[in-house]
Amino acid sequence: MRLIGQLGLLGALVATGYSAFACIAGWSLRHRGVQLSGIVAAVIGASLWTLTSYGLALALLNKDFHFAYVAHYCSRSLPWHYALSALWVGQAGSLLLWAWLCGLLALIFYSIAGRSQSSLRVPTTGLLMGFCSFLVATMVFFADPMVASLAPPRDGVGLSPLLQHPAMLFHPQIGRASCRERV
Repeated sequence: MRLIGQLGLLGALVATGYSAFACIAGWSLRHRGVQLSGIVAAVIGASLWTLTSYGLALALLNKDFHFAYVAHYCSRSLPWHYALSALWVGQAGSLLLWAWLCGLLALIFYSIAGRSQSSLRVPTTGLLMGFCSFLVATMVFFADPMVASLAPPRDGVGLSPLLQHPAMLFHPQIGRASCRERV
């Protein structure tokens, strides 16, 4: 699953980079085929993020300590709902979540703006895909959530007790603010 996640990130980097370029270049050249290929690349990139996010979430739920991210933020005694919330606790997982959300929102924007036939929906989608490409490049080169644990431990470090709060299940910022109030 780790290899599929890493390939998904690399594929998403290529797809979103191409999508950003094709949407903006196709719009400026008024070439409908290039614009359409950019939108198709955006859908492919979002699908690859979904696959990667699903893989990391599944690893967290199964407590697969072959992932360094899981070994660092999860433990065998952690309940499943906090194990799933560990997806956005660390930098790499948070970047993955934001890239996934940004890609989905870009596609939703493209779909909704299509009803009004706005002339700026394609370049706007391209700009959003450019931002997503930046997030994915940051993950690929600096904060890979799919990196292997060199010596998988029997049990992980676990989630900080301060982050084990019900608000953390809904929104990381709400959870962190509530945790500060408890301290």
